[in-house]
Amino acid sequence: MRRNQGGTIGLARSQLLERITAAAARGIVLIEAPVGYGKTWLLRKAFGVDARRLRGEIGALNDRWFDDGRPVVIDDAHLLSDHEVALLGEFVEFAPDSARLVIVGRIIADRVHEIVQLVDGGLIDATMLTVTAAEIVEGFEHVTLDEAERLTDVADGCVRTITTAFAQARQEPGSSVVQVAAQIVRSESITALQQIEEADQRVVGLLARSSGLDRHLLARFGGQRIIERLAAGGVPVRRDAVGAIHLVTSAAFRSVPVERDTAIALARELIQRGRPIEAVGLLLDAGDADGATELLRDVSESLIDTVDPRMLLGLLGRLGAIVEREPLLLLLRSGAAASVGRMTDASADIDRAAVLVRGADAVLRRRVQVETARARLAEGHLAEAVRAAEAALVDVGTGEERTYARAHEILAECASTSEARAQLQRASEHYRTAIAAWESCGEFARAR
Repeated sequence: MRRNQGGTIGLARSQLLERITAAAARGIVLIEAPVGYGKTWLLRKAFGVDARRLRGEIGALNDRWFDDGRPVVIDDAHLLSDHEVALLGEFVEFAPDSARLVIVGRIIADRVHEIVQLVDGGLIDATMLTVTAAEIVEGFEHVTLDEAERLTDVADGCVRTITTAFAQARQEPGSSVVQVAAQIVRSESITALQQIEEADQRVVGLLARSSGLDRHLLARFGGQRIIERLAAGGVPVRRDAVGAIHLVTSAAFRSVPVERDTAIALARELIQRGRPIEAVGLLLDAGDADGATELLRDVSESLIDTVDPRMLLGLLGRLGAIVEREPLLLLLRSGAAASVGRMTDASADIDRAAVLVRGADAVLRRRVQVETARARLAEGHLAEAVRAAEAALVDVGTGEERTYARAHEILAECASTSEARAQLQRASEHYRTAIAAWESCGEFARAR
């Protein structure tokens, strides 16, 4: 990147150009990124008028096209039909050594990706094409690193959004380039949604809330070639290293409503994939607070250890007064609050849960007793912690392995505070019991 006297960002991007030309010199290269990431500009800089160029088709592609050493560029490959994708895949697989083929598109078919990898071709994706905060600081005067980082975050490093934001901000003295970029992103999201059918818009709403979905799952909700239709309409979808599909600048698309039945169906899939927090958020966005509550009741107790506690607190906050009536949700909120240092709030939630479970199911009472013991231990009330943990172990049965493990772990921690040999021996026994219990329910990380 270079500074220009006129105040614009100069995008020399010499390393990218070298990478493209070097990859093309070796054989096959894919360039895949949403609209606006500079694919066409890079091709023009890399090859000028030397390349044979096709757009959205493969024409009569054959080995003879490469006899003179000129590269062949297939642009807008996301527009290729299934038949053309099959033909292109077959050509790539058996392409002559002299072939210099560059395949460019907003999203490229899985079949082509797989074969290009098979023949050791190159890949340049959106991550490689993004403009970094360091490049912005280097290329534009009076921009701080913090401002540059916020800009790249808002624009997802999209070169067109960033350069346009600087150009507009220059015409509006006093305006923030970050705010201008945010306005551009919102405007482009509205335009993209207007280019696609209503049914496809609903899929965008799902992707905005649950990014990283695989192609087959998206096809279930949007039909075959849904990803290609979204890309052709200008919706900024991108593929990650394992083939999952993400929506770039997803926050700009979260105003798209989601249908309750569709949200429930996707939530089930997310749960199976170990993504319960996203499933809960999706159900809440669809207006299904009861479904979200039921899901949170059923999640593993170890959820607190695997998700951002602030995110969990945010979801529970969206449930409002429902949490105050649900002991299990109070336990979740207590654990999340404790994780961020809000010990008073955590203790208050435990005490409220203890009141709610009086006369309730014994299994639930024992689970709350264990958390009460943990709270008393954190407060330094060892005797109360021991009494609560021992009470939780009374009549504990099958299916309560986690409660059993937690109780013994707390008893071990209480005993280990003493210097007396008998107490330390008791602590060792409790730890061994807790380890065996955690291992029996698959919680090997806790056991370690």
